[in-house]
Amino acid sequence: ILVNTLRPSDTFGGKVEGSYASFNERRASGYVMGPISERARVMVAGAVRDSDGHIRMTDPTDVNRKRGHATPIEQRALRTKLEYDLTPDLQATLAYNYAFSSDGSGLLFTPFDYVSAAIPGGNARATKLGTASYNHDTIASTETQEYTLKLAWNTPIGTLTSYTGYADRYHEIFRDSDGTYVDLGYGVNYADQFTFQQAVDFVVDVWDRVDLVIGGFYLTDKNWIDYEIYGAN
Repeated sequence: ILVNTLRPSDTFGGKVEGSYASFNERRASGYVMGPISERARVMVAGAVRDSDGHIRMTDPTDVNRKRGHATPIEQRALRTKLEYDLTPDLQATLAYNYAFSSDGSGLLFTPFDYVSAAIPGGNARATKLGTASYNHDTIASTETQEYTLKLAWNTPIGTLTSYTGYADRYHEIFRDSDGTYVDLGYGVNYADQFTFQQAVDFVVDVWDRVDLVIGGFYLTDKNWIDYEIYGAN
């Protein structure tokens, strides 16, 4: 699967937009692009999102009261791309992508039905949908950095293209597995992923009604994971 994002343009242009919605959701995004010399073009794009989320925390002294937001959402993204004509027939595109996302709503373990006898009731846990209770951080965040280099050479018989990519993804997960204000148990998970890939395609289009594609692909992926579980103190 090859995904080609928006390329820099020979003319200056851009776009900015934003929105506001329920649960204090704020979004903004935009891009700007244009030439920086006769041979070079650049593009910078970004997006941000913040939201309080639709789940509220209960008060540990009275679960019928709310005291804050259980899983706020935060997202950031940046994409930069530089396109340069090394020769009339050879073009290089260097890109950098950054993304950060934090949304712990999928980690809430607040028990409502079929509650184990080992889980306390009363004000120790939330009892209504749309509310949550925990006494340890509930976080699910991912940070991604990607570097890519594309070289495209137009030959008399077709186009030879090289794609080189490297990515570093870091994940953090903190979850209160009992979903109460009592310190029964929680877990912490860290993961780091490194990916390198190289692809080469030669598209031969010199013949009428025939397109020939010759290529190869290499990928290596390494993962480091650390997981810890804690019980009651």
